[in-house]
Amino acid sequence: MEYLKSGYPKEAIEFSANTPRVEIFNGYLDIPDGYNPADAYRFMEEEIAKFIYGKRSISEYDDFLEKLLTTFKYQLMLDSAEKQLKELEIIKN
Repeated sequence: MEYLKSGYPKEAIEFSANTPRVEIFNGYLDIPDGYNPADAYRFMEEEIAKFIYGKRSISEYDDFLEKLLTTFKYQLMLDSAEKQLKELEIIKN
C-alpha cells in the first residue's frame, strides 16, 4: 500500500485494498518423497504455453492433467498438501 500511495490515484489504491487475495500456504508444506516440483512445474509451463499458442488443442487438456497427476506425481503433492494443511488446522476435514 505504501508503494501505491506514492503516485497512484485514490481509486486505484482503494481498489487494490479491497481486492480479495489468494492465500498461499506453500511455506507450510513439506514436499513428499517421490515428487519433483521442478519437473512438474517445467511440464506445466511448457504444456500451458502450447495451449495458449495453439500448439496443442484444448481438447487435450484432460490428457495434460492426467499426465501431470500421474507421471509427474502431482496427485501425490496434492494429497500430501491436503493432509498437512488439515493437520495444521488450516483447512477443515
